[in-house]
Amino acid sequence: MVDSYLSRARRAAFAVGLVFMTALGAAPAQALNIPPAPERPHLEALYEAVIHIGPTRSLGHGPNGERRVMPITGGTFKGERLEGEIKAGGGDRQLIRPNGTREQETSYEMKTVDGVTIKVRNETVVHDDLTGSAPYAMSYIHLSVPAGRYAWLNNYVVVGTLTPIPDEPRSMLLNAYRVMP
Repeated sequence: MVDSYLSRARRAAFAVGLVFMTALGAAPAQALNIPPAPERPHLEALYEAVIHIGPTRSLGHGPNGERRVMPITGGTFKGERLEGEIKAGGGDRQLIRPNGTREQETSYEMKTVDGVTIKVRNETVVHDDLTGSAPYAMSYIHLSVPAGRYAWLNNYVVVGTLTPIPDEPRSMLLNAYRVMP
C-alpha cells in the first residue's frame, strides 16, 4: 500500500516537473542538462559463423507454446580479427509461440585458432516478416571472453542475423556485428 502510494507520488512529482519545465520553454532533456543523443549507431561486421545442429526434439506444449531443443554439433567462424571452430555440446532451446514466432536461447563455445575459448549466448527472435519478403531472425549475442588478445570483445554490444543454409539443411549462418557509435 505504501509502495504504491509512493510510486504514484513520484510519478505525479515528475509530471509536475515536466509541466513546469515545458511552461518555462525548456525541453525536458535541456532542463535536466542531458547532452544530445549521439548519431545513429552503425554495425561493423565482426564474424560469420556456420553452426551445425542436430535433430530437433520436442519437450512438449506449455501455456506459452511448444518447447523444443536442438543440440549444436559444431561449426566454424571467421572474421577480420578472429576465427576458429564452434565446439559441439552447446544447445538451442526454443519456444514456438501460438502465433508461430520462435524465441531461441542458444548457448555454446567457440574456440579460436590460437586456443582461446569464447562463451556465446544468443537470444534470437524469428518470425515471418510482415512484408512477406523474408523471415525476421535477429539476435542479441553476449560474448564472454577471458583476459588477453580477444578481451576487447567483452566491451561491445553484439547483434546478429540468422539464416538457414539451403544446401545444408542442418546448418545455420550467423552474421555477427558489433554496434558502434
